[in-house]
Amino acid sequence: MRKAHLICLIATVAGLDASAKEDCIGIAELVITRSNGGIEHPQIIGIPTVFLGQGDSAVIQFYYYMPGWDCHFQGFFVTRNGELIEPIPNSYYTYDVTTPGFYEDNAVGIDLYGTGQFYISYIETPPLILDVKAWLQGPFDANTGLMRHDLLSAGLVPYWSSAGPADSSVLNTNEHGTVVDWVSVEIRMPDQSTVFGGIRQGLILTDGTIIDPNFFGPLTFVAPQGDYYVVVGHRNHLRAMTATVVSFGDDPVTLDFRDPAFPTYGIEARKIEGDAALLWAGKTRNQYRISYTGNYNDRDAILQSVGSKPMNTITGYWRTDVNMDGVVKYTGANNDRDVILMNLGSTLATTVREEQVP
Repeated sequence: MRKAHLICLIATVAGLDASAKEDCIGIAELVITRSNGGIEHPQIIGIPTVFLGQGDSAVIQFYYYMPGWDCHFQGFFVTRNGELIEPIPNSYYTYDVTTPGFYEDNAVGIDLYGTGQFYISYIETPPLILDVKAWLQGPFDANTGLMRHDLLSAGLVPYWSSAGPADSSVLNTNEHGTVVDWVSVEIRMPDQSTVFGGIRQGLILTDGTIIDPNFFGPLTFVAPQGDYYVVVGHRNHLRAMTATVVSFGDDPVTLDFRDPAFPTYGIEARKIEGDAALLWAGKTRNQYRISYTGNYNDRDAILQSVGSKPMNTITGYWRTDVNMDGVVKYTGANNDRDVILMNLGSTLATTVREEQVP
């Protein structure tokens, strides 16, 4: 039976302004280091629980930015039950918060990676195992029934994601297909589908299998057994979430977002092409929709990427590379703009496709 121990330890992260000069900008983020070497940067939204297993650790990392030469460093500090624990010096500092308990950001002079509060609790038993598969529309080839791996072939897939580095042997694996790109997988609390239970970065292969970047195998989550929603996403595709919660226990859970019959949350959360269900491509900006016209639309982002000259192209690892062939292209064969237009119905360019994830 899985047990979790929670110690009620209250801490507050705050900032002091001891000068009339302009303050330097301080940013803090929570960083989780897993026992297998994986690194996670959980979004601290609401009051989620961060679970640590044996050998895991958690720190708050502080960074400082200087808007001008004549500025004053804010002195960050950590308190427990209102009592000062340890002042944090200027420039850069890492504060260990591995101790289980309750930690809180009061949003005074500090901007966390995600705002709010978070709990830290230990889990004594092995993590949850999730074997998940999905198709990305951008590189999907209906003729082969697989996704292309143009980005990896061109040496464009980065070895690092926001979660840390990938093992080089994993990035270049061919056991179940070549790596296509990085993706994100979230588990969310059953009572509030917008609250994170955990988020992992994985590598998606040509056959849709998503693997751990640190070793060849399914993703794992350090969280108690129970029911969770599961969300799959990609940097320029709309995310999709399970229609209902999924029960996690001792055995691995297998989910196949590639199957059109697999139920997902909302309306038309995936693009159905024959017997394949694909995550919608075209999210070229940091938002939760795809649009062709209007403010902050995705078409303009592609045009801006090529220097606002429609005939130009650029190569590289770009979010505006909608079809993920390694080239950003506004016009001509295999251009990225047409994918967006077709996903909106092409006959009405003012249509907006909203992401179906709360």
